[in-house]
Amino acid sequence: ITNGFDPQDFADPLLPAERSAKLVITHTGALYRKRSPEQFFAACERLLAQGQIAPHELELRFVGGIAPELYRTFECSEALRQTIQVIPQVSHREALGYQMQSDVLFILQPGTSVSVPGKIFEYIGMRKRILALTPAGATADVVQENNLGPVVDPEDLAGIEAALRQLVREYRNGGIQAPSVNGAFKKYDGAELTRQLHHEFLLSLDHGGRR
Repeated sequence: ITNGFDPQDFADPLLPAERSAKLVITHTGALYRKRSPEQFFAACERLLAQGQIAPHELELRFVGGIAPELYRTFECSEALRQTIQVIPQVSHREALGYQMQSDVLFILQPGTSVSVPGKIFEYIGMRKRILALTPAGATADVVQENNLGPVVDPEDLAGIEAALRQLVREYRNGGIQAPSVNGAFKKYDGAELTRQLHHEFLLSLDHGGRR
């Protein structure tokens, strides 16, 4: 039984976002230790330098705390600095609002192939395209098996650049389309997962009673 999202977070619908003039990519949650956006920024700088996208067409949002040791990764070119918006820690409801206003939700999960961050299930609940920078393993499996968006190893600069280039093409050709997450939405609904857990407890109790 996996982790999941709380359906109550989406019971009171947030206002749908109007189509922005920018391609908005958002990361919510803390950046620390190995969760460095350095390669992601390097790929973005390549796209800007190649003219694939202009600074006024791109917005990279980071909502949440940033560890002091990662501040240096935000020291980048003037063109890239124009695209970055850093928003200090906000309430959970406000974080959901920033997700709703985005075209793509960004997850950075390096250095592990077994753990899955809880926010990926929240992203599924938001029904948005996901860009996952993570090695092969549990997190990559969730995204790939449910066709939620591109998955690239966090150290694969060329792969990150290619994934971003594809997202830019989609953005230019009518906007980023949301993935079909009906199966994933049901699979990771916290209420349904709780029912499964309850059922397993009943089976265990029944088995113990028969012994």
